[in-house]
Amino acid sequence: MPDDALGERILAAAAEQLTRYGYAKTTLDAVARAAGVAKGTLYLRWRTREDLFVAVLRRERAAMQAEIVAELGTGPADLRSLLAAQVRASCRRHLMSALMLRDAEVLGGLARAAEERGLSNTGFVGYLMGLREQGLIDTERSLAEQVTVVSSMFIGYFASTPMIPPSLRADGCAAEIVAETIHRMLVRREPLTPAEEAALDAATRAYATSKEDRP
Repeated sequence: MPDDALGERILAAAAEQLTRYGYAKTTLDAVARAAGVAKGTLYLRWRTREDLFVAVLRRERAAMQAEIVAELGTGPADLRSLLAAQVRASCRRHLMSALMLRDAEVLGGLARAAEERGLSNTGFVGYLMGLREQGLIDTERSLAEQVTVVSSMFIGYFASTPMIPPSLRADGCAAEIVAETIHRMLVRREPLTPAEEAALDAATRAYATSKEDRP
């Protein structure tokens, strides 16, 4: 991801166009106009249209990650607080929720390209595996069962929200509801010791600041 002002301006313009019109209808000409640059400037930085939009998704992922880390703050970082922060950040980042849902209208074939470039959820699976190995979450259920629950809750929440009448949406507490439901599935029966709570905090912060993707 470029760290200069011009590159950031181009990616911001591309993100806005992609969110508004979707991948199929967003052209490099439109991005160049929105960014106030010549179309050739885009090709100097990204070889293809796909390269540019994968860079947009990486930018969005990094911004979402920064929001999650900021929300975790300096207090205890556990699974419930991480999940709630992820839901809230995904709600603010439309392209990230579209990537999670493999939204064909927004991303088209870009979702597959993004996955091939490393934008997947393997990081979160690794996080759960680490917690299981340390005995910090329930191990009576299999990893596959736990991943299924996490994925179903996240994807189900974002997929179902547009179909729920506005008057019935739990917008103000949805993140906590999703986080609590998943947490009940993953938490072990015995309370964590202070040492284990510290280990969970360390593992959660390591995941939150890693370069891997969210679920």
